[in-house]
Amino acid sequence: QGGGFRLIEAAMRARRLLACGTALASATRATMLSRLPFPPRTAFVGEVGAGLRAVQEAMAMASKVQRGVESMTKGDLSPVTVADFAAQAMVLSRLRAAYPEDGFIAEESSENMEDEFAAATSAAAEMSKSALKDAIDLGGIGWDRGRRWILDPIDGTKGFLRGEQFCCALCLLVDGSPAASVLGCPNLDSGTFAVALKGAGAFVFQHGAWSKLAVSDAAVGDGLRLVEGVARSHSNHDWSDAAFRSLGRPTEPVRLDSQAKAVVLSMARADAFLRLPKRGYVEKVWDAA
Repeated sequence: QGGGFRLIEAAMRARRLLACGTALASATRATMLSRLPFPPRTAFVGEVGAGLRAVQEAMAMASKVQRGVESMTKGDLSPVTVADFAAQAMVLSRLRAAYPEDGFIAEESSENMEDEFAAATSAAAEMSKSALKDAIDLGGIGWDRGRRWILDPIDGTKGFLRGEQFCCALCLLVDGSPAASVLGCPNLDSGTFAVALKGAGAFVFQHGAWSKLAVSDAAVGDGLRLVEGVARSHSNHDWSDAAFRSLGRPTEPVRLDSQAKAVVLSMARADAFLRLPKRGYVEKVWDAA
C-alpha cells in the first residue's frame, strides 16, 4: 500500500508541475505544429500533425513524471512505469478520435498493470481508470487493417528510470509499408522531435525551428563515430567494439537508450549504429517505429 500511495503522490505532483508549465508547452507545441516542414497537400501530412500533437502531449507528461517515479516488472522481466501506460493511453486515445477506422499495435496491455499503477496512471493521464484501460488496450485492436499505427509509448524505459534518454516512437503503416513517423525525445538537447514522410524527407525540430535531417558522409577510416545502446543485454559491446575498430580508428562510442539513437544518427552526430544481439534477444515491431 505504501508503494501505491507514493505512486499516486508522484502522479499528483506531476499534474501540478504540468499545470505550471502549460503556457510554455502550449507555445512550443503551437510553433512546432504551425510550421510543419511539408507542403500542406503532401500525403499523410495530416497524420504527421495528429501524431506529433499526441506524442508531444505524452512526452510533456512523461518528462514531469520522470523524477521520482517507481516501476514494476512485466512477465518478460522488462521494467514498465506509470509513464509507459499513461503515454500509450494518451497517444492512442487521440489517434482513435482522429482516425477511428485505423488499427493499432502498441507495447503495453492493461493486463500487465497492477491495481496501484492504475490509480497513479489515471492521475498522470488525466483519465478515469476505465477510460485509461480502454485506451491502453486499443493497442491490440485492428492489427490486420490496411492502416495501422505502431507505438512504443516509452522506448528506453531503463534510461527513463535513470533520468536519461528515452523517447516516444510512432509510425503509420499503410498496407505494410511505413508512410509516416514521429519520434519525441524530451531529454535530447532539451527537447527534440523528428518526423518523416515517405517520399518527402525527414526533419528535426529543435530550438523553435525545423531543419532537414541528413546522415553523415564519413567514410571508413575517417575515425567513424559509433552510437549504440547502453544495455549490454541488447547487444554485445565487446563484439561491436572489435568489429568497429577493424574499420579504422574510431572515437569512443556514444551510448544512449531508446530510438533517440536514430535521431542522433540522422543528424550526423554519429556515423554508424551497430547492434549485435545476444542469444534470446527479440526485436518487436515497435522497437523500430
